[in-house]
Amino acid sequence: MKKTISVLFLVFSITVTMAQNFYIKRSTDNIEEHPFFIIQCSNSNSYLMTSYYKKTTSSIPIPTLYKLRNNAVVDSLQLLSERGYLYNVIEINDNLYSILGYVYNSTTNKYDLLFSQIDSSFNILLTRKYSTIYQKVPLLMKTIINHNNEYISSSWGEDFSSIYQAQYTRINNNGDLITMHYFDYPGDTSPHHSWDIIEYTNDRYIAPIGANYLVPLVGNGAGFIKMDTLFNVIGADSTRGQINLASNIKKIANNKLLYCGEMAISPKSKMRVLILDTVFNIQNTYTSTSQDTMLKSPAYQNVDFINKNNIYVAFTNSFQDLYPFGTDPSWIDVINFDSLLNVRWKKHIGGDMYYGVNSILATTDGGCMIIGTFYNNAIGIHQRDFFALKLDSLGNTVMSIPNNIGLNSGISVFPNPCSNMLTVTLNQQITKPVTIQIFNVLGKEIFQTLTTNTENTFNISDLSNGIYLVKIENESGVELQKVVKN
Repeated sequence: MKKTISVLFLVFSITVTMAQNFYIKRSTDNIEEHPFFIIQCSNSNSYLMTSYYKKTTSSIPIPTLYKLRNNAVVDSLQLLSERGYLYNVIEINDNLYSILGYVYNSTTNKYDLLFSQIDSSFNILLTRKYSTIYQKVPLLMKTIINHNNEYISSSWGEDFSSIYQAQYTRINNNGDLITMHYFDYPGDTSPHHSWDIIEYTNDRYIAPIGANYLVPLVGNGAGFIKMDTLFNVIGADSTRGQINLASNIKKIANNKLLYCGEMAISPKSKMRVLILDTVFNIQNTYTSTSQDTMLKSPAYQNVDFINKNNIYVAFTNSFQDLYPFGTDPSWIDVINFDSLLNVRWKKHIGGDMYYGVNSILATTDGGCMIIGTFYNNAIGIHQRDFFALKLDSLGNTVMSIPNNIGLNSGISVFPNPCSNMLTVTLNQQITKPVTIQIFNVLGKEIFQTLTTNTENTFNISDLSNGIYLVKIENESGVELQKVVKN
């Protein structure tokens, strides 16, 4: 059954200079979206992004899948009868995709693992649900395809006794459950981010994990386990304090692993990237110079590559414990490495509001796509929208939205940048009064008017040069656009 959202949710363009040309589009003032992972469709210039969608007045998240093209949402699938999250989407061929996540089971009061398959038009072809011990929705999930074309998933969440559990699942290519296995964290009341897994050789897996009784931890470092096809532990080791939480692991060669995550350095933490052999000896290392707030994930997927000589890492700089509604600005940091972790370039983007990097994807053109959320404390609405940032192999922005395209057809703000006269045009079908406000970057209101005019022009020549936020609001919703005064 196809469900298509009738409005386009925000995606905006970003340059590599700080706090400039973030085009913000908000469809309504009571909807929140939260993306998890993104893939590139092999036969088109489209991307599929897993997420949830919910009203800020509700605690019920709706599993949602978005299709992006040219940095706009062109289609979406909502599982309206479900409550939960879609985490992973995997392309089987150009007309078949598998989606995995967790949805609430009102009979058991727990969350079921969801496996569905859809075609490229978002028609649901197959659905399977499998019971789990999770009383709360698992906080993340990562799925890979093994050499037998089976789905191998890693996730972690909380059971009925408030003990955190890492779950490893094996599903065949027909969607049938083969194996489901749990590792708990006895005595742990805080989560250890264990959500990744790789197949390092046929039917042998390596997964980062924080379960103290499984891994001989050194200091506060996380560790690794090696498992067989039934997820029996056949080996374990620690990161020796190199990485603590929020870790991703990828196979970069037959005997080399790429490992990326958060290293706690009180009172802050940094991003660290390691190249290891399969017995976890460190061969190369990189540590970020910028800091992230401790105890929070720098990204669900913080490292990716197609070519091992072209590695991408992304994380949030100045992540806050007030997540997701931080009051201070943060930045999107992107780093490009060669195969020895030599830095080719770095980008430090944002600083004008609160950003959170959720995932990075290496793309077939040699560049990357970064997705995440942002929150603007200045407007006083407790909701997040998502961003999508596409960079080429040199770090230049290659995907953007023209600044005269609004969510509601006919709404535009121009010119941008602007020196003197700023014009706001409204949809000719608008019949109820619209409030137009201009805010500075500190959230102070500079100007406000109530209008039903289709075209509205304001003299901003007296304003200081800088970035301003134009807020357009009526009963139908809110739209925000950023304007640069020069």
